Amino acid sequence: MSASDPNIPKDILFPLINISFDNWDFNTIPFLRIEGKLCFILRRKTFQKYYLNQTYVDSAGRAYKLTGRLPRSPILNSLHLNFTYEFVLDKQEKPNVELKQLKQLFVTQFKNFNNQNSLEKEGIHEFKKAVEAATTYEELYKQAIL
Repeated sequence: MSASDPNIPKDILFPLINISFDNWDFNTIPFLRIEGKLCFILRRKTFQKYYLNQTYVDSAGRAYKLTGRLPRSPILNSLHLNFTYEFVLDKQEKPNVELKQLKQLFVTQFKNFNNQNSLEKEGIHEFKKAVEAATTYEELYKQAIL
């Protein structure tokens, strides 16, 4: 990321996790994690439904709101051939999200997801152990199997 990149705050640490969804399910799971500043989303409807105005937490616990996307190549965009966009993220003024809060969110959401889809109870126990063992945001995001 260059110093002249106005769309991504300089101090952001990827990956990001979406904390805006009320319930995790098979439709939202693919959209919970953002690995980097670029996205390859072809459909505007998908972007608006699953990304736009969502709140994300980075690997340092800082909250960001995704407020848009910009084409990486204005020339390709004018030809309707642009498939790569750059996220526009705004740092939120609220305090950092504590690791403990995120762990609780992950466990609660996984339980809800499990109940919705009749996954084995053993899966909840293993997931909860992995989440509780995480000592950093990055470890937690890896443990979340997202």
